[in-house]
Amino acid sequence: MRRSKLYWLMIIATIASCGDGDGYSEYYDSGVLKIKGSYSEGVKNGDWFHFKENKDTLRVIRYAKGDTVMLKNFFNGELLSITEYQNNARVRERTFFPNGRMQSSYDLNGGVSTDTYEEFYENGQLRLKTDNYGEGLHLFYDSLGVEYEIYFKGFERIDSLTRKTGNQLVNVTK
Repeated sequence: MRRSKLYWLMIIATIASCGDGDGYSEYYDSGVLKIKGSYSEGVKNGDWFHFKENKDTLRVIRYAKGDTVMLKNFFNGELLSITEYQNNARVRERTFFPNGRMQSSYDLNGGVSTDTYEEFYENGQLRLKTDNYGEGLHLFYDSLGVEYEIYFKGFERIDSLTRKTGNQLVNVTK
C-alpha cells in the first residue's frame, strides 16, 4: 500500500511534537504548516509561529520558560499589534497602521490602562496623549498640530474643550 505525502508529513509532525527539549510542529489537514515552536524543560520557550492556511503569519508568541512575554498579531501579512507581558499580565500594547507606523501605544498594569496612552495619525503625528486613560487631562492635536485640552472623569467630559494658543488656553466649546 502506497502512502501519500500528507500521511508522511503527519507522521513526521507527530514524531517532532513528542519528546522534551525539541521542536513542535502542527499542520493543517492540507499539509500546510499551522504552528511551529519549541519546548525547553517541558515548557514552551522562544518564538512560536502561528500561520493561516494560506501561509500568512497570523501571530507570533514569545515564551520564556513557559511564560508569555510578547504577542505579535498580523493581518494580511502586516503587523497589527504587539503586546508585551510580565508575569503573564499585559504591561504594554501597541497597534499599527497598515503603513507600519504606530497607531496607538499604552502602558498597562495587568490589563488595566494606568499610565501614558497615545494615539497617532497615520502620518505619525501625535493625535492624543493622556497620562490616565479615561480620567483627567487629555491632550488632543488636530492635523495641523494645534493642541486642545479636555478633562474627563470615567470617560465623561467634565470640562469644556480649550485650545492652546501660545501659553494661553482659549475656550472653544461651552
